Amino acid sequence: MQKYVSGAIGFYVPYKNEQKLYLPDIQELKGKKIKYIDVVPLTLAADETVLIGNYANYSLYFNLMEKDTNDFQIKDMPIAEFNIEINKGNKYFIDKVIDFPNSYIANYSSVAAAGQAIFCVAWYDEPAVMQNVPSMKKLDYDTFEVVATDATNGLFLFDENRTLYNRNFRNIVFPFYGSTNTTPRGNTATAETNAFLTLQKHNMAYIRNVPVRCFYQLTDCYRMRLQNITFDFTNSYVKVAPSLVSAVKGKSFFFTAEFEE
Repeated sequence: MQKYVSGAIGFYVPYKNEQKLYLPDIQELKGKKIKYIDVVPLTLAADETVLIGNYANYSLYFNLMEKDTNDFQIKDMPIAEFNIEINKGNKYFIDKVIDFPNSYIANYSSVAAAGQAIFCVAWYDEPAVMQNVPSMKKLDYDTFEVVATDATNGLFLFDENRTLYNRNFRNIVFPFYGSTNTTPRGNTATAETNAFLTLQKHNMAYIRNVPVRCFYQLTDCYRMRLQNITFDFTNSYVKVAPSLVSAVKGKSFFFTAEFEE
C-alpha cells in the first residue's frame, strides 16, 4: 500500500554524456519530505523544446542525498525501478528531505542521447495540508473531463464543477491510457499521455506539471493515496505542447475521482 501524498511536481533532468546527471534545484521542494520519485516514459514535455527519452534499459542509477547530511538515502538504485511502467505502483518509500542539487543520476551508459531528458515526478508532503489526515468518512466517486479547446498555447482550463467543489480528494484516475472511448458528455476521450496536469487552490499548486500517465493506475499493484487535497476547478488545467493541440482539439481528458462524502 502506498503512503499518503499531498503534493507532486514534475521536472526533467537533461541527459548528457557525463558520469553524473545532477538533479535540478527546485524551489518548491526545499524543506519538504519526499515520499516517492517516479520516472515517466514520455516523448515530449509541455515545453516543446524538451524531448523526453525512455531510459529504462540504460545503465543509469539514482543517488539521493538526505538534506544536511552526507548520507545517500538512495544509493545506485537502477532507474528502471523508478519507472512507473515497470514498478506498477510498487515504489521506493523515501520519506526524507532530499538535497536535490547534490543528488544525481549516475550514468554508466555508452548510448548517446544528446538533446533528450529524463522526466521525473517528486511526490511529497505539503505542510499546508499534511496534518489533514483522511478520516473514515464514506467515499464517493464521480467523473470530470477537461475539453481541449483551440487554445494555441496548449493550456486547457477545467470547467466549473459544483458537484466536486471544495471536495477532499483521495485519488484521481486517468482511465483511458492507450485507448479511446466516448465520454458521458458525448466527447471522444483522448489517450494522449504527453499531457501534464496542474491542480491549484488559490495560489497553491498541489499537483504541478505531472503527466496524466501517472494517474492511469489501472494495472498498478498499489494505487495513489492523496491526503485530502482540494483544488479550484477554474484555476486548474491540463497542458500539452503546442504541436499536439491539433491532435487533441475537441477531445476530452477524462478523469474519475475518489473523494470524501
